[in-house]
Amino acid sequence: MIKNLIKPSTGLIFLIIIVLLGSRLFAGQSENTPVIHLDQTTHMFPTAFEGEQLSHSFKIINRGTADLEILDVTHTRGCIVTRYDRVIPPGGTGQITLGIDTSKEIDEFQKKAIVWSNDPQEERIALFLKGEVKPHISLVPGGYLSLQGVQGQVPVEKLEIINNHKQPLKITAVIHDLPDQIQWRLKENIPGFSYTLEVGVISTKAGDFSGHLVVQTDLTQKPELVIIVNGYIEEN
Repeated sequence: MIKNLIKPSTGLIFLIIIVLLGSRLFAGQSENTPVIHLDQTTHMFPTAFEGEQLSHSFKIINRGTADLEILDVTHTRGCIVTRYDRVIPPGGTGQITLGIDTSKEIDEFQKKAIVWSNDPQEERIALFLKGEVKPHISLVPGGYLSLQGVQGQVPVEKLEIINNHKQPLKITAVIHDLPDQIQWRLKENIPGFSYTLEVGVISTKAGDFSGHLVVQTDLTQKPELVIIVNGYIEEN
């Protein structure tokens, strides 16, 4: 009877020892493990104008019990890695600051950066920057005019000049390097905000020509607009 009572007790003790050893081993592994955490992985910028420098800092938290090392931050074209904390202690916070050069972006954009760390469970995390960049002045349909036709019958080409700012602007001059080939006329649709530029051919000779037409404004952010002009005149 006594032997039967001792056997279960010995087995139970052995089981407890196994559980305790396993727990300590697991705890020992956890003590040396960093855990990366970000509350936010996507940032949406408000609408910006071309040329503005955009920047945002993502907060990184180390929820582990070992130092979190940021090994590298790779990124897509147009995204700039301004700075990042390379080592974040357990329970600490750090930052990764990303930027956008809007002088090379027009319309909606999405940029991506990859954060590489020593977290064994999440070695990489993707960060996204999104937004929209507007030009100070829009040229519709674009900054290019193609004058094509037969001698004396070349149609006039038009483009719209639109001020995207809230304050009005003035067009102070229109100059070009094709005095013997073209003539222009500027029409004001909405004073300070919308204009129509009409360009026609005055040359009576057949042949091709190419040049530039420059619209000058009093807008500090965009004092000049350069328009490419190409002509293709066939013999009558």
